[in-house]
Amino acid sequence: MQTNILAAALVRAANGLADDAKDLPPGEYDIACTVALLGRVRKGAPYVQAVAQSARPWDLLALALSKLNGVTVASLVREVLANGIGSLGESVKEQADEAMATLVAATRREVSGKLTGDVTAAEVVDVRIIERSESAGA
Repeated sequence: MQTNILAAALVRAANGLADDAKDLPPGEYDIACTVALLGRVRKGAPYVQAVAQSARPWDLLALALSKLNGVTVASLVREVLANGIGSLGESVKEQADEAMATLVAATRREVSGKLTGDVTAAEVVDVRIIERSESAGA
């Protein structure tokens, strides 16, 4: 929602209380009002999106590690911990990126169109100052 329209509505509400507030001492007071909003909502067309969170890279890693013996797996872990992934060749990194892109692409699905909207006007009705005893409990 556009807060500038709502803020303007609150100011209009406060200005509408001029007669009610003339006998109040200086200070801060809570007000209650109803704001009727006018706006427009748009729904876009359905679209296809890859849901990267649905890709399961650990499945790929588990399969790759299952092809190795325990000593080789431990050796790989030590090497990565010692040298980071910088120790891998660029072609291996590219292959890993391609594998991940393939996994993510497999998660593509059609999703509903997005909702967007704008508030174009606000009307303030039923404005009142909340009595101090009323606002003290809030």
